[in-house]
Amino acid sequence: MLREFAPMNAAELFDRAVDVYKKSFWKQMVFAAIVSLISFAAMMFAGVFLAMGLNFAASALFVGTEFVVFPVVIVLVLVPFFLLWQSFSNAGHVLLAKQAFYGHKVKVPHYELPFVALRVLTVLLAQTLLILPFVVFLFLIAYLLIPFWERLLFMPMTAFPVGSLVVFVLLIFVGFFAFTNVFAVAVAVAIFEKIFFFSAIRRAWELIKGEFWKILGVRIMWYLVILAVSSAIQGVFLLANELWFVFSGTVRAGFPMYGPGVLFGVLAAVAPIFTSLAVAPMDGILQTVIYFNQRIKKGENLQVGV
Repeated sequence: MLREFAPMNAAELFDRAVDVYKKSFWKQMVFAAIVSLISFAAMMFAGVFLAMGLNFAASALFVGTEFVVFPVVIVLVLVPFFLLWQSFSNAGHVLLAKQAFYGHKVKVPHYELPFVALRVLTVLLAQTLLILPFVVFLFLIAYLLIPFWERLLFMPMTAFPVGSLVVFVLLIFVGFFAFTNVFAVAVAVAIFEKIFFFSAIRRAWELIKGEFWKILGVRIMWYLVILAVSSAIQGVFLLANELWFVFSGTVRAGFPMYGPGVLFGVLAAVAPIFTSLAVAPMDGILQTVIYFNQRIKKGENLQVGV
């Protein structure tokens, strides 16, 4: 029997996302680690193999490859593998979040994951096509403002317009989030409603358009929490490392080679990896909770498939 859910306001939605994160934390972490490891290994293998093949072909043809290999490797290897990694990552995190949302036992959906990831890939491609004009616009603005940036570089710190620069960065930040908020739940739509490409984005917009600004605010707050969490995790490791040097009286001379300093040094090096794995599922979790909450508010049946 399907559990009954009530519509949530912004604070309750935020609390539910945190609750889902806690219930699925370790499975989310393990899944993120496995997908990241496999994707990185495959990307490195394919990139090295392609680079070697291009260099061999160039040597045989007696032509230079300095300005060819790197762009080709990026286009043919890095971009496709990044999209595939994001597809599997998003699919897995959203499916795990759904189980925690319903209160079910959280387990990795091995068999359906490739088919779900394929639907997610089509949505990511559609999102990329929509975001591309925005990115080009930003680069154009940056190019037109080059004389202004050059003047800032040589301006005295006492006269440096920090406030204006902060406002400019915040406007870009909020503008980007407002733009991407249109398809804030598009991945969840593709997974649960089996819709592809721009149709998923259109359906996602239908779900959130009545509460666009509220959802935008929740997403911005959530990403600020992600930033705070990642900074706190890395800060703990770095602080422990610094305290070791202070209280042990050890002279800092590169990486410590013995004693507890080695442990703290290793922990400080591992901190960014642990942090990235800890925050990886948070976007999928929030998206899942928002998706189901919007369907609840619209009186739709929550019985969904994958």
